[in-house]
Amino acid sequence: MLNHPLSTAQKAKIILFFILLLATFIFAIIPVVVIALATSQMRRYQNFAPMESARVIVSIYYAIVMIGFAILGILNSLYVNGDEATALFVLSAMGGVMLLLSNILYFNTLKNHQNWIVAYGIFVDATDIHPYESLDNEVSTR
Repeated sequence: MLNHPLSTAQKAKIILFFILLLATFIFAIIPVVVIALATSQMRRYQNFAPMESARVIVSIYYAIVMIGFAILGILNSLYVNGDEATALFVLSAMGGVMLLLSNILYFNTLKNHQNWIVAYGIFVDATDIHPYESLDNEVSTR
């Protein structure tokens, strides 16, 4: 499984993750930069380790966002009139959801195909690498 291309459903997961990431524009800047840097380092050094580091950095970022907004919501409800507490708790929940989705939709999918992704990239199919090879591993005739 590590050296096979991603299926269409797995590619859709990755695209869905980025759509959800851009939908939460408040949380998108740092993870997009970290993922872009990790992807370029992964391709440059032909190693999956930068993507593992990006997973840790993005997870820590979302945990800080989640905890920070939860603390702000609690402080707002205790010491201020509490009007913004609900919005702060919603932002905290969004950070938690993005923490789960980044690991489930993006990083786990990439880890399952890490050798293929390091060698060829995320959206490259087997037919792009060997265009004249049959999909059934039979000898193809022209």
